[in-house]
Formats: sequence, C-alpha cells, structure tokens
Amino acid sequence: MGAIELLTSLSYWVLSLLWLVILGFYLTSRGQAQEDRNVSILLVILSIDAFRTVFESVYFGLYFNSLYGILSPSIAVELAKPSLVLLPKLINILAGLVILFILIRNWLPRAIREKRASDDALQLASTVFTHADEGIVIMSPEGVTLDVNAAFAALSGYGRAELIGSKVGIHRSKEHSNSFYAEIWRAAREEGSWSGVIWNRHKSGVVYPAQMSVTAVMGPDGEIVRFVCMFTDVAESVEQQRQLEHLAHFDLLTGLPNRSLLSDRLSQAVLQCETRSQSVAVLFVDLDDFKKLNDQYGRPAADRLLLEVSSNMQGALRSVDTLARFGGDEFVAVLPNLDDEMQCETILTKLMEGVRQPIKIADDNVSLSASMGVTLYPQDSADPEQLIRHADQAMYLAKGKGKGVWQYFDTSRDIAFQEQSRLQGSIRRALINGGFVLHFQPLIQLATQELVGVEALIRWETDDGECLEPAAFLGATQNNALAVDLGDWVLRTAMAQIEAWSEQGLRIGVSVNVDGFHLQQPGFAARLAELLATHALVNPANLELEVLETSALDNLEAVATVMAECTELGVSFAIDDFGTGYSSLSYLRRLPAQRIKIDQSFVRDMLDDASDLSIVEGVIGLAHAFKRTVVAEGVESEEHCHALLSLGCELAQGYGIARPMPAEALPQWLEDWKQDPHPDS
Repeated sequence: MGAIELLTSLSYWVLSLLWLVILGFYLTSRGQAQEDRNVSILLVILSIDAFRTVFESVYFGLYFNSLYGILSPSIAVELAKPSLVLLPKLINILAGLVILFILIRNWLPRAIREKRASDDALQLASTVFTHADEGIVIMSPEGVTLDVNAAFAALSGYGRAELIGSKVGIHRSKEHSNSFYAEIWRAAREEGSWSGVIWNRHKSGVVYPAQMSVTAVMGPDGEIVRFVCMFTDVAESVEQQRQLEHLAHFDLLTGLPNRSLLSDRLSQAVLQCETRSQSVAVLFVDLDDFKKLNDQYGRPAADRLLLEVSSNMQGALRSVDTLARFGGDEFVAVLPNLDDEMQCETILTKLMEGVRQPIKIADDNVSLSASMGVTLYPQDSADPEQLIRHADQAMYLAKGKGKGVWQYFDTSRDIAFQEQSRLQGSIRRALINGGFVLHFQPLIQLATQELVGVEALIRWETDDGECLEPAAFLGATQNNALAVDLGDWVLRTAMAQIEAWSEQGLRIGVSVNVDGFHLQQPGFAARLAELLATHALVNPANLELEVLETSALDNLEAVATVMAECTELGVSFAIDDFGTGYSSLSYLRRLPAQRIKIDQSFVRDMLDDASDLSIVEGVIGLAHAFKRTVVAEGVESEEHCHALLSLGCELAQGYGIARPMPAEALPQWLEDWKQDPHPDS
C-alpha cells in the first residue's frame, strides 16, 4: 500500500472515530448539547463528514461500476486518471483539517476560559475568606481546624497559628451543655448544615455571643471532606434584644415589673400554690391624692416621687414578693408562700409604712398614703387576671372608708355582683327582644270618683312565662346606663299608648316613673322634646313624670333646672313616695312638682295606726301649704277613700280601686267603673 493510500485510509478512520468521540462527548459530558452554540458546531461537523462520505461513495461507485462494464470505457479511462483517484483522498484530508480547525477554534479557548474562570473563582474565594467581616473556620471531618481568616482570629482573641491544628473544643463556654454541641455536629453531618446563636469563650475568658452556621462540604464520593463554619458577632444585637425584652417586661420609670411580667409572676405563684398548702395574696395599691401632688409640684417632681415611693415599697417586701407598676399611681404586689392571713397582715403593715416614709420634694417633706385592696388565693379561686380585678374592687371599697386603709375582697359580695351582672345582661336582651310591657294603674278623683289618669308600671315577661314586677329587677339598673335605656323605652312606649288611646277617643293622662340617674343625664330635656316631637298626637299636658323622693338627687339646683326645662315643654312632675326621704321640705320648696304622692306604707295602715295617720295628715297639710295636689297610694278600701277625702286628699290609687292592667283592658275597666264607681271593701 502506497503512502497516499495509507494516508487516505487513516484519515477516513480517524475522521470516523473523531466523529464518534465528539458525539459521545456531547451526549455524556455536555448534557446532550444544551447550548445553541454547541449544537451548531456539532451540526457543522456532521455535515462535513456526511458530505465526505456521500462524495466518496458516489465516486467509488462510479469507478467500480465502470470496471464491470456498466459504464462506457471512456468514463472508466477518465476515472482511472491519477488526479481523479486522488480527489477523494484530498477531500478526506481537507475535511479532517476543517474539523480539527473547528475544534481548536471553539473548544480550546473554552477550556482556557474555564481554567481561567476556575482560577478567578479560587482567587475570589480566597479574597472573601481573607477579607470577610464574618469569621470563617475550615475544619476537617474530625473537627480539627485547618484554616481560619483574620476576622475569626480577631473575634476569638487567638492568633491564626494558635488556631490551626486546634480542636473545636477550644472555644466552648459553659453556657451550653454537651448535648447542645453534639446536636450541632449531628445536624451538620446528617442534614448538611446547622445555624444558630452560640456563646463562645474568648481567649481572655470572656463569653460572647455569635451567630454560627456550619456547612458540610462533600467530596466526589459523597463523603464529608470539610466543614465550613461562619461566625458573626451579635453581641450588640443580643444586648439590644436584652434591652427590648427588659422594656417589654419592666416599667421604664421605676424599673419595676410591668403588667406583662406581673401576669407571668402571678400565674407561676398560683401554680406553685396548688402544690403547697399555702396562699398567695394579690394587693392592688393606689396612692391617695397623687394627682393633686402632680398638679402642685409638676410632672418631673411627681415622677421622682413615684420612683422614691416604689423603692420604699419594694424595700418593705420580701425577696420572693413581686411589686409591679400597674399604671399611673397604681401598683400591684404578689405575695406568694403565705402560711396564714396574719403573715399577710404583717407585710401589709410594712408596706403601708413604706408608703408613708417622708420624701423630700422641693423644700417640702411629702408623706403619702395608699388605699389597698387585697384578695387571697385559693380562698378566692378566680384565675390570675380575675384576682387582680378582685383586688382592684376591694381597693375602691377601701378608698370609700378613707385614706391609708386596706380592704379584703369579699367573695360573697362578688357572687352578688356577678348575679347582678347576669341580671343586667338579661335586661339588655329583654330590651332588644321586646320582653318588657307596660301595665297601667288608674288614678281617680276622690270627690267625684272620676278617672283622671293612669300610672305606667313596667313589667318583665320572662322566657319562662313569669311576669316580674319592678322590684325584682330595677335594682340592677340603678346608677348605670341601663337605667337610661330602660327609661327611654318606658317614655317611648307610654307616649305611643297615649296616641293609641287618643285614636280611640280616650283622653287619658299617663304618669311615668323617671329614675333619678336618668333625669340627671345631660340633655334629658332635649331628649324628651325629641320624643314629644316624634309622637305628635301626644299632648304634653297628658304626660306626668314621677321622681322618687329617695332618688339619689345629688344636686337639687341642677335637677330643678332640668325639671323647669321639661315643664316649659308642657309636661308636669310629681314627687313619688313622699315622706320616706330626709329632704321633704327641700323637695317641696325647690322642685317644681305639681303633685305629691304619699307613700303607700303610710296610707295602708292609717286606719289602724295613729302614727301613720298623723304622717298622712302632716303630708297633706304640708302639700296644701305649698299649693300642691296630693295623691294617696295604697288605697285598698272605701273606708280609705272616705278618710282621705275628709283629710283633704284629692286623688287616690291602689288595689282597692284597680290593680295594674294591660293597656287593652283599660277601656273595659273604665266602662265598668262608670257603672259602679266604688272601691272594693
């Protein structure tokens, strides 16, 4: 075989093998030619090789066919020329050179670039390792330090030479248990990483906090070859967190625990108490007249006063006790581990003495006092939050007794309070759901026996079918907003009934009882005017407001003004249950009431009791002296009517005349009364 034939044969096999190598390389190492550029290059190489193969096949096909006489001899002669025989070999050589050029042109620079990129990455990693603010430690799988950067050396206080070759235990502090460290390396080995705050020991012995992250570096065989540990100094942020936690649990001014920490301490004390045969006392302390001192000396001085008195109180308590600032000039103390009430009394006495210690403010020695409410657990079996409320309630009772007094919470009184709260809730629901109705009791003229009006009396029709009278529920409404809501309902309903009777041709005046608390609310007269405007068919002269003499009318002048404003609207007033209070003459002289109603307790027994008869005579005489009309309540017989008429009483009502009745029953009663106007005997 000649040199040309050998070269041609070699080029053919080299190109074929090279093509297979290139294809295998891309299918295995390059992820099946994922980049567009790689695909293009591969297609060019395959196209060149395909062209070479096709050309060679056609040429030699023609050549051999001519030898067998298929083609004409002239073609065979031409094909046998040396220049044409060399043509396929030259094309093979040219194709090989082109392919080698393409490979060198495209993949050799890439290999160089990848090597350069790898070197750059290593250089970058080295720069980061050297200059990073975070401390970095590279460790062997056995926990031996292989390298550290300058930041970690500075953080730990050790030199780099001291650290390289050292074991991880050199940094351990006593802040963590062995199990804590074991968990770090277990997580790093099994899960590949761990992160958290760790307290390390500085070379000087000082313990410092650091945010640590450990990452396992895997080798080609999947085994751990290195651990990379990064440390960030978090001493400042930990201190800030500590300060924030302090602010969240302690009062800024006094440094005492605040409500949040108080709640935790009290809950712990209650839990401990349940495992011991001891008690926990909860004290609610309110400084007496502190607002006056604040106004007198100013805020800065008052703050210093609070700081001093809280320190004095703290000094009077035991180390196990907790004194917390509840807000303003209010404090709460928790006294755990009490054997008996006497021990509590001893601490209370010391606490009061601590409050009374003179404090220098400006040029004055200021001595404070405090009102304290006390409740004992488990005698008071409420939850911690309720215990504080109970102590607060007891504190208000103490204030009612004077300054510098303490008062124990009365659980029996609390039961009554809870019952009243439940009753108030039921009343509110009944108001919403239409559970109240008005009954009406007739009022007659004694001289003529004619009907002159009715008194509206509220009734509560409960869900279980009972019809409750006011005495069963009105006590729960005294001196609170419920009295106003209920009073408004009575006024609206009474006016609506006056309108209904008016449409039936009945002109009947209605008396409505008004609670003293309701009457003294700002805007009462304006509200009454709105109701009258809403019920246009109501003649104000047919509406009378009754005020109990025993109502808590704290300011007679203000009440007289309200009554005068209402009188200008056209309504009238009556003083109910007259004679049962202590200010009868003041009422008569200062309140613009047209009628006086003698309490039924005097009228009922006046026929048999000389004292009651004298009171009735006196009230009638007093009313006449002030030119007031007299109404006798509690009339039960015709004898009552005769006796009252002889004494000068003008009007009467009572069971002897008629019991309270629903509105729809009144017209029939009126017809019957006209036929036989005689009280029952």
